[in-house]
Amino acid sequence: MRAAVFAHLDRLLSTTPDGVLRSADINAFIWQGRPLRLTVQSGIWKPAGMEAALTIRTAYTRPDQTPPYADDLGEDGLVRYKYRGVDPAHSDNRALRKAMVSGLPL
Repeated sequence: MRAAVFAHLDRLLSTTPDGVLRSADINAFIWQGRPLRLTVQSGIWKPAGMEAALTIRTAYTRPDQTPPYADDLGEDGLVRYKYRGVDPAHSDNRALRKAMVSGLPL
């Protein structure tokens, strides 16, 4: 299923000259004949029935404002995504950790 998600995203990227994808297009994903939402407004997304997170999304913050989360870009240009809140046992955080431990792409 994750391979199909990335194929969907690759198809979308191949049709946009600026590399910007709309949420509506990203979420127009069909898996086994049924629509499957790939993202939520911000945060860790684990669709029902899955053990590991499927996607993560940070909130956009204007340059003149303080971000609501401690997410940041690392020196390598990759996003350093922080847990939801401070409880490592929160269901979202467990789902994110399960994806990491299992080596699943997000």
